[in-house]
Amino acid sequence: MLTRDPKKRQSAEQLLKHQIFNQQKEQISHIPIYYAKDLGMKVDLKSELISADIGSRIQNTKITFDRQISLEEREKLENEIISRDLGPVIDKIIANLISEDVLVEFSAIENLYQQIKQFNKSQLFFIIKKDITRNITIAIDRSTAQFAPRGIFDKQDKKQKLQKIRTYYSEIITCFMKVLASYKRGKEPAKAIVSTLGVSENLISFLKPAQDAKKEYLEAIDSTIEFFSPQEVGRLVLKKQFIQLLKDVVESFRNDQQITILIVKILAIIAKHGLKLNEGITTFSVTQENLEQLLVQIRAGNNVYAPELKEHPFKAQFQSSKVTDKIISIFNQTSSYLNKYKLTHNYIAQGGQTNPQIFRDLNVDLNLPLSNGTDPTNPEEQLFFIRLAASILLTIFHNNQDLQEILQKAVEVLIDEIYPARLEITTALAGYFHDHQEMVEKRLGDASTSIVALEHFLRHPQNHIFKDINTVAWNIMKLISLTEFYPDTDVKNALVLLSTIAYTSQQETVISTVRSFMNGPVFGKIRSLQVQRQQADVIEKLNILDIVLAQQKN
Repeated sequence: MLTRDPKKRQSAEQLLKHQIFNQQKEQISHIPIYYAKDLGMKVDLKSELISADIGSRIQNTKITFDRQISLEEREKLENEIISRDLGPVIDKIIANLISEDVLVEFSAIENLYQQIKQFNKSQLFFIIKKDITRNITIAIDRSTAQFAPRGIFDKQDKKQKLQKIRTYYSEIITCFMKVLASYKRGKEPAKAIVSTLGVSENLISFLKPAQDAKKEYLEAIDSTIEFFSPQEVGRLVLKKQFIQLLKDVVESFRNDQQITILIVKILAIIAKHGLKLNEGITTFSVTQENLEQLLVQIRAGNNVYAPELKEHPFKAQFQSSKVTDKIISIFNQTSSYLNKYKLTHNYIAQGGQTNPQIFRDLNVDLNLPLSNGTDPTNPEEQLFFIRLAASILLTIFHNNQDLQEILQKAVEVLIDEIYPARLEITTALAGYFHDHQEMVEKRLGDASTSIVALEHFLRHPQNHIFKDINTVAWNIMKLISLTEFYPDTDVKNALVLLSTIAYTSQQETVISTVRSFMNGPVFGKIRSLQVQRQQADVIEKLNILDIVLAQQKN
């Protein structure tokens, strides 16, 4: 009944004619609550107010219309209830966290760690808003100093307490970040946690010594690093040897696949932050005022634009870490696993479970936890992200002369991830199911990351090793066409990628393909939409693409 496109939504009169209002067996109070969020409601089947997690199936509530309240009022009531029940408990924990007695602080952190496992999402959100992260971080700093080798406590006891307090802190941070990830308005609080003085320093310091590192420490870094500023990541890499610390942990746990995978994911985000650092350094600018002047220069036979070949700011640190072999191994393993998932999906789609005549490949495994496209923690979804992370690292820090065969595969993965089949499915279902709506943002983020990594790789002509320019162009076209309904679609970097391909390609067929797409209806719509939205950065990239194609005629 509700869609993302307001123009396609039914009128109130049409909605009231829906079959649900004409049911004979049910009372009018039995209404579907799947779209409760869109209607400003959140209904709890266990109580009279709040906090039920909406699942993938249609659910009904017996709460009558007169008991349903607005989202704003519901949140106010919820906060009052939680504050009344939980406020004194949290206030006591905070009081103990700022105690001058290190053992009292330790007990407070341990108490919080144990209690957060009992809290629901709304209660945890309330705790986060109390700015408890700052108090925990200060307590951690003081406790770490006391439990250090030269501290006043027994040596063995100090080591145990130090490991415990680091684990507690890491798991608390990870818990907070997971809760915020489940809220549409969770990004700003997540950034606030990560920007809390001492958080990044603590999490990185836990990796020393490498042999004492734990999976929980890496999980905390993995959950927060996306929200670090590029400048902070740069500082940690250059001043705190972040990449070297990760390499040391890999070496210490070389047989632990979980730790290795976590480190690959973290390294990919580090690489992404490095590219963002380079984004801010540009010497070429196109405005509406100077565009015509630049085109006149081009028509006179002068070239005015060339992509800036900037090296990745962390390339030296990455290459010295010597983790490439590990990354290649993970890329190959995840690709193999994903092939099994693909074969199993196809077998089920063909009706193989009920039709014995359908051929069953030996790699088909009906026990695999197949993704339904709504849960980013699903093992299949995680494999897609791990393979993407490995592809990013291979293409950003290497070129075609180093690892030609594996880079060919990594490039094809990045091209596919611009607009994978699962993104198409997710956007098609997002108008009807909330769980798919929430996955769209993640899929668009992965597409953006793929585009940025691929653009960096293709700045060098020798790296043009993709199989088919039409696949690249079509995926970009399909992605940017989503911007009408999803304004966060990364149109800007998609245009930068097309400009880079057109500039560095040595094949006329590639250039003509890009030109034909530029002159097509999709780009016409994008141009008018960006002008309407007054997105100057996107308009500039459109102008640069015009300039590149004009230059290529010379």
